[in-house]
Amino acid sequence: MKNLIIISSIFLISLTSCNVTNYKFITQDLIDQYQWSESDLKKIQFYTSEDIILKRQRSGNMSQITDGEITVIDGQKLEEVVIKKGTAGVLLFQPKANRLAISFDAKDDSKFLMFGPNPKANDRYMLLASEWDRQRGKVTYGDKKYWINANQLLASLLIDIKKINKVDITSDNPTGRTIND
Repeated sequence: MKNLIIISSIFLISLTSCNVTNYKFITQDLIDQYQWSESDLKKIQFYTSEDIILKRQRSGNMSQITDGEITVIDGQKLEEVVIKKGTAGVLLFQPKANRLAISFDAKDDSKFLMFGPNPKANDRYMLLASEWDRQRGKVTYGDKKYWINANQLLASLLIDIKKINKVDITSDNPTGRTIND
């Protein structure tokens, strides 16, 4: 029984002392509520809600000449960029209202993805594609075009909101008053 009380006490102390982070989808309503400007949004750390996998296929047709014979090699080269769920990103710029250019690459500002509010998902900022081909969308990342599967368009931006209840207390401590003779 004594051990159970000690373990429970340690658990309660650890719960009250740890800093709980609350990841929340960023929405247009949230931006409007806090009246965040572009410069404000540049100070916010963004995170991906899902894995984002960009794929680009390059033709690999090659020919090989051996002993006077031509052999055509029909290979494929696949380029892939994987942005894992929870990857941190920053706002580079807003090309227009309701659009965020978010970079997850620490070295190259030309590598960013566009996010915008989706009215069908409570105006959550979700990955945007420039064009559609049935079950996939095309995005630009750096100077190249990549395809993403339609289910990856559900990838949204998350932010870490720490709500701290602040209570301002104004205190007055009178020292007393005496009658002057």
